[in-house]
Amino acid sequence: MNFYQKIHTHKVVFSSLFFLLFLFNVETLLLSHFSDDFSQLFFLFENHVYDFIVKLDYLGLIGVSLIYLLVLIVKPFTLTRQKCACVGILCLSFYAWNFPVKDSLIALYIFYFVLLATLLWRFLGASMKQSFLPSINICIVWIFASSLQSFRFLSVSDCVDFSLFILALILLILVLIYHKRLFGLYEYANTLILIVGLSVVVLCSSMFIQTKEYYGMRLGFYFLGLLGWLLEYVHNTLRRLEHQI
Repeated sequence: MNFYQKIHTHKVVFSSLFFLLFLFNVETLLLSHFSDDFSQLFFLFENHVYDFIVKLDYLGLIGVSLIYLLVLIVKPFTLTRQKCACVGILCLSFYAWNFPVKDSLIALYIFYFVLLATLLWRFLGASMKQSFLPSINICIVWIFASSLQSFRFLSVSDCVDFSLFILALILLILVLIYHKRLFGLYEYANTLILIVGLSVVVLCSSMFIQTKEYYGMRLGFYFLGLLGWLLEYVHNTLRRLEHQI
């Protein structure tokens, strides 16, 4: 149980953003579920506020990618892979901005693929030195995003969605049991937030049953995780550059 790990700015920023967005969404769900006066608050926010949050995620991805690309250009090293990654993220962000992926099953399954592959890789005890893989913190955020679903099972996609979510949750539990070295203060704190969040989602599941217009909330967390992944990749790359100079 590594509570004394070095504090990194990108972890503090990402965990803080996750907690704030989580708190905002949980309060919205609880108020809409238990208060007659605010019963439409969730649906109102879904149509307006969450789209704005997703756009903020896009701006974060674009801003970090541009800054990172400029840093790589002025550094005395040629890092073609990292530069290509930045350009790719910029192109994807601009594409998603102009052609919304709000209802795209392809985008959903891409996130699931990365999440499950990462957790399986960690569970099998693969090396922690693979800096391009998402951290446990990113996986926790994506699992919480995956829990935001209707639980109606009216179609094959609903069943697949739920099955992949349960599989990801089981893999996270197995990683926690067998690879505790991957969990530090932030990982345990975010795991606690995940447990609280899953409890609230189950408690307020009727809110999701009433509508399928909750993808904005879901994408807000998915893209927040993507932004955190980019911050981790930038941090690890720049740290390696410092050792080379």
